[in-house]
Amino acid sequence: MLDRETLPVVSKFICESDFSDTQNRYLFCAIKKVIESGFQADPVSLNEHIKGNGELLQFVATLAATYSD
Repeated sequence: MLDRETLPVVSKFICESDFSDTQNRYLFCAIKKVIESGFQADPVSLNEHIKGNGELLQFVATLAATYSD
């Protein structure tokens, strides 16, 4: 969803609760937040958002928990 105009279209069909995988749900929410803040959801913007909001540790913990099973 690099294109900010895509989010409103996609959001009509998909919401965060549609993702059973925690990682994908987390990334979808991060993408939405970045786009709703007026930025393009590219890897650099997502990285800045995750680091800037103190969500990096939460994301890493989620990854670790997923792959430890």
